[in-house]
Amino acid sequence: MFDTFIRTLTGPCDVKRGDSILVCLSGGIDSMVLLHLMKEASAILDLRLGVLHVDHGIRGADSKRDAQFVQNVCRDMSVKFFLEELHLGADRPNLEEMARVKRYEAIIECMHAHGFNFAATGHTLDDQVETILYRFIRGSGIRGMSGIQYAREDGIIRPLLDITKTQIDSFALGNHIDYMEDLTNKDISIPRNLIRHEIIPLMQRINPCVIQSIARFSKIAAKEGAILDEMVTTLIRDAIKLDWGIIRCFDKGKLIGAKGAIAKRLIIDIISEMIGEPRGIDALQVDMVMDVLHSKRASHDIKRKVRVVSCKEDIVFHVTGQGPFYNATVKSPGIYYLPRINQSIRIGYNASHLDLLTIRSWLPGDTIHGKKVVKILSDNGIIQPLRVFWPVVLNRGEIVAIAGIKNLKTLDNNYNLNIEFPYVA
Repeated sequence: MFDTFIRTLTGPCDVKRGDSILVCLSGGIDSMVLLHLMKEASAILDLRLGVLHVDHGIRGADSKRDAQFVQNVCRDMSVKFFLEELHLGADRPNLEEMARVKRYEAIIECMHAHGFNFAATGHTLDDQVETILYRFIRGSGIRGMSGIQYAREDGIIRPLLDITKTQIDSFALGNHIDYMEDLTNKDISIPRNLIRHEIIPLMQRINPCVIQSIARFSKIAAKEGAILDEMVTTLIRDAIKLDWGIIRCFDKGKLIGAKGAIAKRLIIDIISEMIGEPRGIDALQVDMVMDVLHSKRASHDIKRKVRVVSCKEDIVFHVTGQGPFYNATVKSPGIYYLPRINQSIRIGYNASHLDLLTIRSWLPGDTIHGKKVVKILSDNGIIQPLRVFWPVVLNRGEIVAIAGIKNLKTLDNNYNLNIEFPYVA
């Protein structure tokens, strides 16, 4: 089993000699085996190890017990220990998803704060299969079927992904590895536990090697997904009309003209990135967006984070929420980068009384010279979804310019302003 672990660690996880790895240790059997394997690997690969335990604050005294257990293990193994307490409480809505998101945030923060190249989690081959089945039940596409990645771009790695739970149990027993039992793992009201304890055993009655079969299927899906990704990249390049990060506009006709699977994959990729959810969105959401693309509905919201809008010849994806989406102070004439929309604006002036200039996105009720800014943007051909994110320039709280609008001569003359947007060096 150790040979398999080393092959995965140095292969798809891409760990090199001398790297530093933060081991994410819950105290359960999978993570405890991970720590022991990583400790053994560190002697061979000259790895610097640390351990992070995340206390979600959900299970009361049991959480404290687990944290103390992990700390004691790290002391005995002479491994640096880090503790992160989240204080989530057990009564939060959508608790499982929130705990996952906050846990990964804590892992990334600790990894960066203490100079680790990687952070390793204890996901096993069985976890891979459970994930694939869960996504299948939710109606995920081929991206979901590719399962858990060995390595993410942010440095998270899963070196146990080629090792089964049976192997983990045998290794722990044979090496007398202590671990803490999380009783919530037996609660079949939690979907993943139901899959683990009831659905997979039923499938094994048909095929005793179903774990390995589904794992092979996920690797096939990953390879086919990579081909789709290449096609999507080409389609994005051909169809994109505007990309400000938080709002993206595509030529509707080009998306409709593409193969359905390619258009759907583009939708999944764009929305997954914009909502910060690498696992993608389910098939129902994709179908709703396809309805927008084909003008069967005007718009659709995904998780109250992203809205997809049909707009004449375009389909627009943009984040939701209340503005302003950015607010920047202008200290002197020059070029100002607005990271939220990934655009730069050049502001030139020679009037000494322009001492409190700011740039922000449009807000409802904004006016300039008694005219509604939204009406001016509309008259200048700015599509409705884009107006919400459009930059305006203020002096002491009063709008004195609208980015990219060149026909406000009276205003420009009064303040000697010269606005270039978008600015290209």
